[in-house]
Amino acid sequence: MRTLAIAVIAAVGICTGLSAQDTTLGKPKAPKKDPNVIAAWEIEEVAGQAHDAYDVVQLLRPRFFHIRAQGTGNDHWNGGPGVLVDDTPRGDVSSLRSVQISAIHEIRYVSGPDAASRYGAEYHAGAIVVKLR
Repeated sequence: MRTLAIAVIAAVGICTGLSAQDTTLGKPKAPKKDPNVIAAWEIEEVAGQAHDAYDVVQLLRPRFFHIRAQGTGNDHWNGGPGVLVDDTPRGDVSSLRSVQISAIHEIRYVSGPDAASRYGAEYHAGAIVVKLR
């Protein structure tokens, strides 16, 4: 009888997509984090700890600040990524201090080569793109 109960539980788990790693039955799993995107739901989770967009990045994806381009000689943003807010250039990462958390929909990191082709050569070290609500 016990073997039958275990088999039924295993079958239900397989049919519903549960695995041994799902330890929080009844609680919805958080969406998967994209390493290059800070989504609105993540921003809401740190709203009490962060004062602005800079703090959000520092808390959730500090590597956005540390990615560097390989020696292009064009250090327009002091070697770090440039910042765009709703596709408008804002300068270096310190400009994130002026973006209020409540206004942010998403923060995305764009790699150096991709940012340079999209936004111009001065973004050779990448771009932090903030989309507002």
